[in-house]
Amino acid sequence: MKHCAIVLLLAMLLCVGCSTGDDATPTPAPDILDLTATPTPGEEATPSPTPTSTPTPTSTPSPTPTEAVMKEWDTSNLDTSWIDPEKKLVAFTFDDGPSQYYDDILDILEEYGMHATFFVWGRNYNSSYEDVMKRVVEQGCELGNHTWSHPYLSKLDEAGIAQEIEQTRALLEELTGITNFLVRPPYGDSNLKVQVSVNAPLINWSVDSADWNNGSFDSVYTNVMSKVKDGDIVLMHASYSFTVEAVRAMIPELIADGYQIVSVSELAAVRGVTITSGHAPYTNFR
Repeated sequence: MKHCAIVLLLAMLLCVGCSTGDDATPTPAPDILDLTATPTPGEEATPSPTPTSTPTPTSTPSPTPTEAVMKEWDTSNLDTSWIDPEKKLVAFTFDDGPSQYYDDILDILEEYGMHATFFVWGRNYNSSYEDVMKRVVEQGCELGNHTWSHPYLSKLDEAGIAQEIEQTRALLEELTGITNFLVRPPYGDSNLKVQVSVNAPLINWSVDSADWNNGSFDSVYTNVMSKVKDGDIVLMHASYSFTVEAVRAMIPELIADGYQIVSVSELAAVRGVTITSGHAPYTNFR
């Protein structure tokens, strides 16, 4: 009896083992993404976005500075009918005015029927000079811009240069109604930055009277008369009585030598020279 029970137990264990092996459901294998698989027809594969780099900004090149400011000086309304183009010409210029000597210089020019250019240092102006400033223009002479505070323009930035020019330009416009004026850079100081920052022609000189350098009547007279040539621009200052007396002596002698004394704009116009802003300072018109 005991032996039969053991046999029966072994038989039951065999049945359980067989059932487990036949009926067990295998655990599904994890899905594996096949990157090489071809989509089933009718399905669309969604492409991964292609990485892109940030585009490099592009800028349209600005015109070169001199191209940006090149502007012809308009002399169309300038009356040069009194000038004989066959004669020798010289432009007299007077810096650092207005001054107490403006009327004296204008009297001499008027006596001989000649003209000149007066470059105005804006900060020197006060209302007592209003009439004589207007007289300059009414007499056929020319006012020019010598900045507001007489700095070395090349040492300023573009905004500073523009402010120096505009303050005096606005003053001259208020006094005369004229809007544009030639510019004499203080000390003759200029570079490319100055040229492109000043919206008017720059005027220097070819003959320096050196009245500013411990000058005298004799030195001014000799410096000018020994060097002057047809087409020259002469630098003088309206600050010295001895310069006035030298002018009084020089003008009749220059006239006797076949010269006419004119303004800078008149000299350029009669010589057929088109002057522009954005140009190196002009020194003569030969």
